[in-house]
Amino acid sequence: MAVTDFFTDIGVVQLLVIALAALSARAFYLRYLHPLSRYPGPFLASQTDFWKLIAYARGKQHTVDYTLHEVYGPIVRDGPNSLRFSDLEAFKAIYGFKNFEKTDYYVLAGAPERRKFALFQLRGEEQHRIRRKQIVFPSFSAKAIASYEPVIARNLSLWLEKLGDDVPLGGGNLNIAPRIRYMPMDTGTNTTLVTEIAHGNSMGFVAANRDLHGVIAEKERMTRSVNIYAQVHWLGRLLGSKLLWPKVTKPRIDEQGQILGLGAIFDVSRASNFSIETKALTGVSPQFSRKAFYAALGEGAKSLPHSVLKGFVETPPDAARAWGNEQKLEDLGSLVMGGTGSTTAGSCACLYHLGTHPSWQQAILSEITPLLTSDPTNTPPSLPFSALSKSASLRAVIKESLRMTPPFVSVFERQVGKGVEAAIPGLVAPLPLGTRVGCNHYVITRSKAVFGEDADEFKPERWLIEDDAKLRQMEDGWAVFGRGARVCIAKDIALMFLTKAVAAMVLKWEFEVKEGSMKSVNGIDMQVRELPISLKAR
Repeated sequence: MAVTDFFTDIGVVQLLVIALAALSARAFYLRYLHPLSRYPGPFLASQTDFWKLIAYARGKQHTVDYTLHEVYGPIVRDGPNSLRFSDLEAFKAIYGFKNFEKTDYYVLAGAPERRKFALFQLRGEEQHRIRRKQIVFPSFSAKAIASYEPVIARNLSLWLEKLGDDVPLGGGNLNIAPRIRYMPMDTGTNTTLVTEIAHGNSMGFVAANRDLHGVIAEKERMTRSVNIYAQVHWLGRLLGSKLLWPKVTKPRIDEQGQILGLGAIFDVSRASNFSIETKALTGVSPQFSRKAFYAALGEGAKSLPHSVLKGFVETPPDAARAWGNEQKLEDLGSLVMGGTGSTTAGSCACLYHLGTHPSWQQAILSEITPLLTSDPTNTPPSLPFSALSKSASLRAVIKESLRMTPPFVSVFERQVGKGVEAAIPGLVAPLPLGTRVGCNHYVITRSKAVFGEDADEFKPERWLIEDDAKLRQMEDGWAVFGRGARVCIAKDIALMFLTKAVAAMVLKWEFEVKEGSMKSVNGIDMQVRELPISLKAR
């Protein structure tokens, strides 16, 4: 017995030694012999992607990326098979060449049983081009965007009224961040602007002045969770599997049968957040099947005011057959998820920087007040975008606010395909196929090479110079909404909204914010939790 035990013990020891030797060999290879080993970065990053989970869980990956580039330079190895770049030319190459396709980071949030992806998730360039042109683009043409302006004005007017109810007559202090969330989200799933534009109706978050049914809170939890687990791709694929995804996204329903949160977006076969619009159009119950939603995509939706949904309905038949109702539903959900968060983050950024630099409020006020007084029927929310956009100070403040605090601060990865192995400037050797590459928008928009040594300072005047070459360079580095064919489709709507909202706030209120008081976390989009502001009516 003793001899057997002895050899058993020896066997265990040998196995442990072999395992340790294998792990050591792997660690040595990844650190010193791997094709990416010639690029600097933390030791742990060369071994595993798991280290990112901590930074993403804290919601501070953008500042971690910024620090990594400060320490290691313009090219950083942030994973066993991934590189991050801070150079503008590298950014233009990665997001400009067709053979840098999206990684599976983008598909992890797609329903695995259907795999009918939204435009944002499509990885192939040709597939993306067709979808953008045939279905999405008609809803985002210049004419379509102009038709959304009354929606913005109406919701902005109600929001300002509700804000006024919360502020004492002599002025007062409040955390404006939760209230800002209501304005850009309000129809079938989230709150006012984007969902009304998306679906043609408004759900009433601004009127209620609260987060109805926990929709906003769950949306933010969902985007943060996806952003965290997608950093470790095999973990993301596991959670996105047919076994686990239905459990992760199962709709929550209270005792009265009211759908809670955003689960319905991801499992419309059991319930749907589009129930309000569908009931209005077809008379069916709020809890309905996918088939009922598709009925709303028929003749009934044509009576809606102009909206993305109506644009989808009016898509030429050949395009409709090519993409179908499943894709339309995914694109509507993607618009609600992405558009509302980015507009909220942009609004908070503008109010924060204007509140900490009140002299720019006065600059804007001097330029736009004549628009208000020129016609007695004008109100701050009703001032036309075409006139407001001529204010140089207003344009400069919005651009600089979004540069300093971009709405999207995650790394939207690409992977190296055939023909672009050596396309990124600064490489010392061609990259292996499948290498994951990307840039953090927060890093690019604070590049000292592009914006100068004062890139970390809020200076709207940098956009008012007369140096055309420098302005073109800064425009290239203003990576707020992406670049090239993959630029955010709702960019012009967001800028219209921000222009009207900032102008209305400056005309109606004098406000101050303490430096460093805005608290936020990164969850694909920047999620602002606290923005204490002191308001006084003008």
